[in-house]
Amino acid sequence: MRAYSRFNLTASCAIATSLFATGFFNMLVDPYGVLSSPVIANLNEEKPQKASNVRLFKAIDITHLNPKTVFLGSSQAEYGLNPSHPALDSHQPAYNLGIPNSNMYEMLRYLEHAIANQPDLEVVVIALDFIAFSGANTNRVDFDESRLEKDKLALNDLLNVTVSTDALHSSVETVIENIDQDNLNPYFPDGRRDESFFDSDRSKIDVFKQYINAYFDRPELYGQYTLSESMIENFEAIVALCQEKGITLEVFISPYHATQLEAIHVAGLWPVFEEWKRQIVEITPIWDFSGYSTVITEPVNDQMKYFRDSVHYREEIGGLILNRVLDYQDKDVPENFGIWVTPDNIETHLSQIRSDHQDWAAENTQLVQLVQEVSQ
Repeated sequence: MRAYSRFNLTASCAIATSLFATGFFNMLVDPYGVLSSPVIANLNEEKPQKASNVRLFKAIDITHLNPKTVFLGSSQAEYGLNPSHPALDSHQPAYNLGIPNSNMYEMLRYLEHAIANQPDLEVVVIALDFIAFSGANTNRVDFDESRLEKDKLALNDLLNVTVSTDALHSSVETVIENIDQDNLNPYFPDGRRDESFFDSDRSKIDVFKQYINAYFDRPELYGQYTLSESMIENFEAIVALCQEKGITLEVFISPYHATQLEAIHVAGLWPVFEEWKRQIVEITPIWDFSGYSTVITEPVNDQMKYFRDSVHYREEIGGLILNRVLDYQDKDVPENFGIWVTPDNIETHLSQIRSDHQDWAAENTQLVQLVQEVSQ
């Protein structure tokens, strides 16, 4: 029995020592940027692991920053919308709360989280994405209700980021990347994606093909798209919540490159795309930037200014959008980029886009053929 007890004591001490060492190392490195650990050059200054833990670190950022302005949306918003836009100078701090592949329920919950931490939230800007309303776009595995509407790290998150093997692996990778100095931080402190971290060396046309193909293949994108009534209701709840709290709400439909709009046509989803817009404007008037304009019809080549792929627009477009939406120097915005849409003009607006699509398709037969080939 003494030998057995000695073994148990030795094993317990070994486990405790291992957990302590793991926890200390993970807290020192802080690979996800959620523990407020000191930043040490060549050790943890760059945090590439944040790219796969967005729902975690953005929830914690909100508790630290308590922003007066938030942007909601998907990765489109993350790339394109700069919280330092001059129109928001009197509504700082501002934070880009865009979350990749998010649906409207997630956006609602993160807005509630922001309000719980900042009851005096002043401005909400929502970049609407067609995919966020898909019934097939269910909550991601890293979405966790328990971390929301709190002002500190939830207990389960604290354990996961300190003593888990996943966190240990992330810490080791973080240290290696910092020693090699091969990577940049994937996110800026204000929640924006750093485009240079995600850049590809491939040609722009190949990048476009990759994205369009993914949208055809993945069930949560176009593969099994259904317009979800519950997601519409979640959006309606966002509008109602902002009205109740006296928060200024600006809503717009994000622009897609014309080739991505063609993919919606080829996928047979254009009638659903139009119905989505009809239901949205019944809830609140919006700005629609997804119509054919000099911006979204930008030629596809390696020198593109506005788009990094067929879906994600750059800050150059985001600045124009915020100028229009926030009524700031909108004379600098191309006249046909961004249409104010209400129930009174929605049908005229949709009809104009159909006509513009026919004109674009007739003038860009090679791009139309490219989308059709990718879909097969």
